[in-house]
Amino acid sequence: MAFDLRDVAYYLRVAQLGHVGRSAESLGLTQPAVTKAIARLERELGLRLFERTAHGVVPTAAGDAFRVRAERIHAEYEDAMTMAGDLRAGLAGRLRVGASGVAADTYVTPALAQLLDRRPRMRVELTIRLSTELLAALRAGALDVAVAPDPGVSEPDLVPVPVGADEMVVVAAQRHPLFRRARPTLADLAHERWILPREPLALRRRFADVFARAGLPGPEAAVEVDVGSPQALALAASTHLLTLAAVPRRPRGWGVAVRPIEIPELAVTRRFCAFVRRDGHRSPLLEGFLEAVRSVAPRAERAPAITR
Repeated sequence: MAFDLRDVAYYLRVAQLGHVGRSAESLGLTQPAVTKAIARLERELGLRLFERTAHGVVPTAAGDAFRVRAERIHAEYEDAMTMAGDLRAGLAGRLRVGASGVAADTYVTPALAQLLDRRPRMRVELTIRLSTELLAALRAGALDVAVAPDPGVSEPDLVPVPVGADEMVVVAAQRHPLFRRARPTLADLAHERWILPREPLALRRRFADVFARAGLPGPEAAVEVDVGSPQALALAASTHLLTLAAVPRRPRGWGVAVRPIEIPELAVTRRFCAFVRRDGHRSPLLEGFLEAVRSVAPRAERAPAITR
């Protein structure tokens, strides 16, 4: 059995987007070209990979099973091409970096500034997504490295390189009624409404566990957002909703009218790692990035925090 690796790549894009037209547009191809590529792959495999629906296409059971192996094939091909490029171009080439929002600001941007200054011929593709989406893209070979909060569960196919940590605390608007009490309790917070990070994030699970251990109902999410979203802080400042926020590394604090609620058991240390595939090729650019991101982390940790 022999198939064109480009057809595999087109198949994976259609499986990701669930629509042939949008996939063709994202690949810079015509819709008939992508349709023919899928048909060629199906003929070679002797399997039907997609079913048509009113809104696009969905994988068949065989398509779902093949996707796992196809992602591995594609990732290994991308690694091989990256390795060949490294051998041809030395320190030039492309680095595909994924980062969560906080990781991008704190670790990735300063690391890339350092790396690009030393390697002006390199090209970077930076993707900002939720950590779960980043790790899935890394496994599929769409990224070379992902910098994100540690999910707190074993990732046997990935290698985590620790880069730093921050502290997450509960905050509310400065005029929130809770601050009229001498010392708000965990039980007080259980009855409030919240702006919470969307599932499935390890931070939200750990946070809910604190209430469960105390025999209290979990926080009720009135709004769900990407963790660390500045919009969450702005919304908390103008409502009676509570939210989680990282203790700022800048002297001026959060920049909006919020303050922390002193509940020690709800202060959560969030650890960040640079994840790479365990069996992936570590190019000189990737090794240089890992070195750079580790070197900027101590400076981020030493940055001044607010006085609570």
